[in-house]
Amino acid sequence: MALREPPSAYGIPQDFWDVPALREYTRVKFAVVYESVRSYHYLLTFSNLSFKRPDTFDRHRDETRIGQRMAEIRVEISPLLKDPAWEVFAADEVRMELEAFTRRAWLKRGERTILKVERRRESQSYLGLLNQKSWRCHMEELSWQNQAEVIKGLTRFLKKYPRKKVAIVWDNAAFHKGKEVKAALGRGQALAGIHLIPLPPYAPDKNPIEHVWNTAKGSLANIQKDDFRQTKSAFTGYIRRRKFKYQI
Repeated sequence: MALREPPSAYGIPQDFWDVPALREYTRVKFAVVYESVRSYHYLLTFSNLSFKRPDTFDRHRDETRIGQRMAEIRVEISPLLKDPAWEVFAADEVRMELEAFTRRAWLKRGERTILKVERRRESQSYLGLLNQKSWRCHMEELSWQNQAEVIKGLTRFLKKYPRKKVAIVWDNAAFHKGKEVKAALGRGQALAGIHLIPLPPYAPDKNPIEHVWNTAKGSLANIQKDDFRQTKSAFTGYIRRRKFKYQI
């Protein structure tokens, strides 16, 4: 069917189908113009299209390089996952705020739905580390997302695995690979027991911890807590009570 191709394939300067683009296509191709917008909605639905936001990726994203890098990472961590001396984690930071975040919900037609939110600026950053063996997610509070705080968070985290070698797979954020972090990884330093493995650039979707954040935030969407302690407790409690089988 024609709608499997983008409008641009038929001379319409758009990347995605919508009612105006479909109306123009049917007018030119078939000399047909429908009076009702619902008729176009039906055609779009019949063509296996749904009304949703497209995913966004950085324009510098290179799918070939990403695929190659992910294959390299899996080869590198494969023996570590089988070795009881090693623990492997997918890690990244997240920032929670007091104000409720909204997501789409099924609401009554013809009525405006209001969610009263708290506008006070309260927030908390976390470093999350998803264990690729137990599927448990550890969380360390950070006062800010910078090298010093990440080092403190990782130092606390390492105390949970005192006799283990630890591999951490994470992205290329500046505070993940700066001078302070590199110094802390040196022999005899705070993070000497950690082996860092960088993810490919522009590929946050390849980090399993992002799925943990999205799932946990989804559990709190459209809910305004009375104070920030309740928000933090609900967020961290949801994560700590569950296993998340999201694999690198």
